[in-house]
Amino acid sequence: MKKHALVIGGTGMLKRVIESLCKEGFHVSAMGRSHDHFAKMMEEISAPEGKVSFIQADYYSPIQFQEGLIQAVRDRGTFDLGMDEKRCFGKLPVAFAVHSAR
Repeated sequence: MKKHALVIGGTGMLKRVIESLCKEGFHVSAMGRSHDHFAKMMEEISAPEGKVSFIQADYYSPIQFQEGLIQAVRDRGTFDLGMDEKRCFGKLPVAFAVHSAR
């Protein structure tokens, strides 16, 4: 089973974290507001093709956040690791995708 990481705000200061997670064998779902920032970040890091996916959502919009998480879980499976600029979470339960925005 592939390892799946969620990085919230991943198109900014956490881009090197995404790069490191890819080297550790994770598929990374990077959540951010701007696809343009994501595209620029992908040009700046070294990540194998298909190892990083973009979730376009605003963390502060509960509906966007929840919908983005649900789609990422459907596409790539549950999260083994999650982080934002302030904290790192361990294994995230499936319910996280449904209840985290409440």
